[in-house]
Amino acid sequence: MEGIDMEGIRNLYDEDDAVRTLLNYITGKHGNVPITSIEELNSILHEKGIHREHPEQVKLLQKLADLGCGVYRNGRRTQPTRIMWNSQIQQIQPVLQEDTKEPLENRNLTYIKDTKGSVLTHTYPLRPDLSIELTLPENLTQVEASRLARHIETLPFAS
Repeated sequence: MEGIDMEGIRNLYDEDDAVRTLLNYITGKHGNVPITSIEELNSILHEKGIHREHPEQVKLLQKLADLGCGVYRNGRRTQPTRIMWNSQIQQIQPVLQEDTKEPLENRNLTYIKDTKGSVLTHTYPLRPDLSIELTLPENLTQVEASRLARHIETLPFAS
């Protein structure tokens, strides 16, 4: 993802429960939120029993902005301190959910160029003993990803 430091995000996600809570919130069912204010961050963290002082919350948003997740803005007059999320923020969720600390460059990703455009094959560890491959367009949109996720939810499950 252009402009987002995925390895830095993954490390921060693994180390900080506040970052983990916020990114899970933003990339999960509450997604497509263009801006998160410091007050909203406080509410999200408080709901999960996580307490961070205001300066720590500011640093958290600044770190995420530095890693390419969005643009940090200090509060001024009627505007609160906030992060304006990168339009690709939703696409980081699969990387966050992976159960590995292996660097991105070592992960099993294959680029394929065909007449329809570039696609990327992702190997995803579904279970400890089972990995699956997904071949998706390199420029997969949020709408397409949501459609695919809804389709997967309709598949029959073994009882």
